[in-house]
Amino acid sequence: MPRISSEISKTRNKFSLFSKFQKDKLLDPNFWTEAEEALIQADVGVSTSMSLILAVREEVKKKNLTSKEAVVECIKDNLKGILKETPQSGFLLVSMEWGKLLQSGK
Repeated sequence: MPRISSEISKTRNKFSLFSKFQKDKLLDPNFWTEAEEALIQADVGVSTSMSLILAVREEVKKKNLTSKEAVVECIKDNLKGILKETPQSGFLLVSMEWGKLLQSGK
């Protein structure tokens, strides 16, 4: 069981939303653009991504954060805050056959 857990954590880290930011430790000028693109690609939404990045930039300036790890944690915390504020409801339909999935969605 420990082996499976370690393999799952490796996969999670490799395919994480912010995995590409773990390579370099210091913030660079392209970080904010890349972070915004990563959020949009993750279907966070354009307006939410832009407002989130603006809020995080202000927080980074206030706290004097210089490492990418700290900024990524700040983004994660802000995302969690947005999710807590947003009422969530929905269904996830999974099917092996496309026709049955479409019929279920109707």
